Amino acid sequence: MLSIFDKEHLLRPQVVIITGEIHRGKTTFAQKIVADLFEQKIRIAGFLSIGINENGIRTGFNLVDLGSSRQIELCSDKKNEKRLKLGRYFF
Repeated sequence: MLSIFDKEHLLRPQVVIITGEIHRGKTTFAQKIVADLFEQKIRIAGFLSIGINENGIRTGFNLVDLGSSRQIELCSDKKNEKRLKLGRYFF
């Protein structure tokens, strides 16, 4: 995958979406690709959704901006009437 990015990143923006079953290493895989691209000095943009776990229980997700490494909360299971509830999470 790195060689594809290396050859084509200047030609046009690429969109990569990694999907799969829960707890199968999607985030770890994506973080490895990001680290490899940074090491190769290939400019990228986008974000990663990182799970937040407390005592082994998923409590929400943060978004990490790949350009700046800035993190913001995407959603949380902590009740908040000012936020939209979808499933068990408040956005």
